[in-house]
Amino acid sequence: MSKLKVPYIRLIEALVLGNMPYDGIRDILDELEMPILDKTSVSSLQKDLLKSYKKFHGKESALISVFPDMLSIEREWVEKRELSEAYAEYFTPTYAEYRGVVGARKMYSDPLLNRSLRALALAGFNETDIELHTNGKYEIEFDSRDYIMFFRYFFNVNEWTIKERKAYVSSQKWDNYTTKVFKQALLGDKPKLLWQLGFSPGIPMNEMLLDMTNDTYFHFKMNIQDSPEESMKWAGVFKSLKAQLDKVEENTQDQADQYQEMVFKIQGTDVDTEIVNIEDTDAEIPEGDIFNLEEVDPDIIDKDELDSLG
Repeated sequence: MSKLKVPYIRLIEALVLGNMPYDGIRDILDELEMPILDKTSVSSLQKDLLKSYKKFHGKESALISVFPDMLSIEREWVEKRELSEAYAEYFTPTYAEYRGVVGARKMYSDPLLNRSLRALALAGFNETDIELHTNGKYEIEFDSRDYIMFFRYFFNVNEWTIKERKAYVSSQKWDNYTTKVFKQALLGDKPKLLWQLGFSPGIPMNEMLLDMTNDTYFHFKMNIQDSPEESMKWAGVFKSLKAQLDKVEENTQDQADQYQEMVFKIQGTDVDTEIVNIEDTDAEIPEGDIFNLEEVDPDIIDKDELDSLG
């Protein structure tokens, strides 16, 4: 593997393997809007790849100075380098069973999907989780193989360290929002990244409310000496969030109690029973916005409550 830290390095290797001239490689990268490597870097990559190929041949390597034509190059070595699919895409129909990388290339050409895929990869999500998240958000026709090809040829950072990922993000120029998303991906807060990308972070409402309630309490504590007025505002937000948290936890407990009662009744009877749909019970399921911070009135906190918070 080349020392060059480029997420689409295997795509370039496949193009080099087919003896594509530098201008052709540059045109393909330009079409995909990928940063273009300079001619010296591509030449260095070609030397490293040829060295690997000659090592594969052992004693016969002295006779090799360039890659053979596409019909005679050994598939075993091409497969070992994981270059078969891209090689088939750009050069030879004799590799037709590898199906090329058409799907992955389409994924890369979709700006929103591409940004989401790269951000999730930078954050350390595996291919399966990325596929589940994106299939749930986008109406797309891509299968699991397309995801594998995408992260093999178009954005492969799987073996990079966090330091290398940060260096890569810092070295590139994107629009402000993309830069913000990629930097967020490197912070380790996966639920927040999912939310920022428009996915469901999968965090229960009571956990989010508890996190927000804790934050407002400490903002209250930090401001109580230097800015009492600001502290009062945070106290008001705290009280509102705490009330909503209590409501969610009460509803959750009610549903748990009703479920347990149903289980108890089912276990206590000898007759055949049906699975009960929660919508057919009296359990209350919260809907819509369960809180609105704009309605918070800081004046609802009296002195006794303020003292109890402190």
